[in-house]
Amino acid sequence: MVKVDPYTIVFFAMAVFFFLLRSVLRLRTGSERPPVTDVFFYRLSIIAAVLGAVFYVVDKVQLSSRLEAALPPIAAPTIAAPVESASVADSVPIYPANNGTSAMIDVVLGVQPLRMLLDTGATTCLVSEAIAARIVRDGYGVRKEAVRFKMADGTIRTLPTLLITEVQIGRHTVRNVWAGISSTGETLLAFPVVNAIAPFTIDTRARLLIFHTSSNSTGGHFAASTTAAPTIIG
Repeated sequence: MVKVDPYTIVFFAMAVFFFLLRSVLRLRTGSERPPVTDVFFYRLSIIAAVLGAVFYVVDKVQLSSRLEAALPPIAAPTIAAPVESASVADSVPIYPANNGTSAMIDVVLGVQPLRMLLDTGATTCLVSEAIAARIVRDGYGVRKEAVRFKMADGTIRTLPTLLITEVQIGRHTVRNVWAGISSTGETLLAFPVVNAIAPFTIDTRARLLIFHTSSNSTGGHFAASTTAAPTIIG
């Protein structure tokens, strides 16, 4: 059963009463009725009707509020935050090069930041003469004797070498990394240097080099380079 506010009923009843009273007076007085009385009761009926409507609306609004308060609140759906796996968290961005056929990653040689081309077929890194000079000047490298290198295209080149004390890749540091010093400005990051940190894969879509370190590893670590001194080619 729908409950109606008593004030609503009273004012609607008053509106009907004043309207009927006005009609009766109009019939009894005819054309000689005082126009002021007719207008007075007409306005009273309108005012009573308006007040009745106002109380009706207010009553409905309060009823709706009471219903909302009585109903149990609907909890908003919770979306669990994606849990990032430890292997993906331990990663560094890669930058496509050579029309997408190669990848470059950011490293720090001593204190010199450098973006180097990752060469999975190379066993020894290459740095330019300018970078080598900065590494030695900063105290993070020692020049060594020249060695003959066999390049990827099969050619043999004699290059001076550099022993770099620290190479940082992401949050990891690799110690004692050998590099050839290229007079043509080439920079290569050899596969064994990256692999000394941990086994890794390259996600070309996400553009990440992902280290597969242990799941309970929370920080970087130091690794010894697995690259031996360059072998002299006779």
